[in-house]
Amino acid sequence: MTPNTRRGLPAAAACALLAACMHTPPAAPLEPAATLARFNARTLPGLSGALPAASAGWDRSQWLSAALQLNPQLGEQRAAVLAAAAAERSAAERPNPGVELFAEYLTASAQSTAWLYGVSLDFLLRRPAERARARQQAALQAALAQSELAESIWQVRAALRRALLDAVSARDETALLEALIAQRQALVDSDRARVQLGDLARTQM
Repeated sequence: MTPNTRRGLPAAAACALLAACMHTPPAAPLEPAATLARFNARTLPGLSGALPAASAGWDRSQWLSAALQLNPQLGEQRAAVLAAAAAERSAAERPNPGVELFAEYLTASAQSTAWLYGVSLDFLLRRPAERARARQQAALQAALAQSELAESIWQVRAALRRALLDAVSARDETALLEALIAQRQALVDSDRARVQLGDLARTQM
């Protein structure tokens, strides 16, 4: 090994340690205008690419598909499921060590001075079985998030079924009321015709 190679090894090792301990970049800042635009786009016409126009008449499965896409609570819980899954994947990973660079100015007895450089690594040592407990807790949190999402989907489905039944009942009731109004109007027209013919007195209407 040449002297140049020996001199370059500490620098390469320091670079490798620094690269291994890099942190993830911070999250992008929120954009209120973009968030508002996405929220306003969450409408039935906005689903025209995935579903036919609602005016053409949807069946129950199409209404359920629209409800699952537009319900804000389901969107929040889907994000919670993804976050819990990510936490489960990283629960058993060993934490990155902390790196500290230091330099010290030394003065020897012979009045010669020099700089002393060093690197210190801080490792977090977990207790025995702590990683297993972290994995179990993360798995439980992920299962809980999935269970809550499934329960919310079932509640949305049940609420949609009730709403569709109410809509059908209201439509049938409207048809019956319109038929009753038509019959009453026919009776009124018949009585008016009889009054004009003198077959019925106005006081009898």
